[in-house]
Amino acid sequence: MDIVTLISIGLTVFFSSLAAYFDYKTTYIYDWITYPMIIAGLILLPFKSSWYIGLISAAAVFVIFYPLYRYGKIGGGDIKYFMGLSLLVPMYGKFVFILPVFFVAAASAGLFFGFKFFYSFFSKKYYLKEGIAKTAIYFCLALLVGLASGFFLILSYRVELAILAALLLFVCLFVLLFQKYFYLDFSHKIKVDKILEDDIIDMQCLGKSGTKLFDKKLLAKLKENKIAEVIVYRNLPVFGPFILFGVILSVLVL
Repeated sequence: MDIVTLISIGLTVFFSSLAAYFDYKTTYIYDWITYPMIIAGLILLPFKSSWYIGLISAAAVFVIFYPLYRYGKIGGGDIKYFMGLSLLVPMYGKFVFILPVFFVAAASAGLFFGFKFFYSFFSKKYYLKEGIAKTAIYFCLALLVGLASGFFLILSYRVELAILAALLLFVCLFVLLFQKYFYLDFSHKIKVDKILEDDIIDMQCLGKSGTKLFDKKLLAKLKENKIAEVIVYRNLPVFGPFILFGVILSVLVL
């Protein structure tokens, strides 16, 4: 491993550790973490043969994730963090580094929050609100899809990967089928003048489905329609610790 790669990996682990800590503690990945990460990546990029992959990866991150940010599906700090990661370590071994990092982070976060919701769904007896029969049908459907995917994957891949994929698909489908209960713990009904800059707004107040990041244009629409109270989503699940896990595992395994 050459000195530039060694420095890049060291900085990546350092910034990822900071991002994971503050994301867990405050649900924010701050600019004072992401901007130095991006700057360091740009400074080191010319010394790497894969510099163009870093630029392409960073641009792809912005293009893919910015629309998700606008609709409140991902934080702005997450986008800048992934761009910094793409620039610091464009390639690692034969892989575009951000791809295995994102896969491991997404899979581990999906399993953790999926099973957490699974426990919450039954411990808080949400199944009584949904109906036992409907819950049983959805549960069996999610389980069947998970088992079927695991069976087909086991024919082509390792048993451990097949089991992991089956569990991940099961819990993710279960969350998707009962997603209104997943967001219930994070929803707050507040007055319009109490909305914060980074709040995620439930668009049902305007007769629309989905969510959107609060901005001045949305505020104008709320006032125009004389809406006094809205539902916002705060303290949503954090992704930073799982990205750190993805970074460390990718560095050790690849």
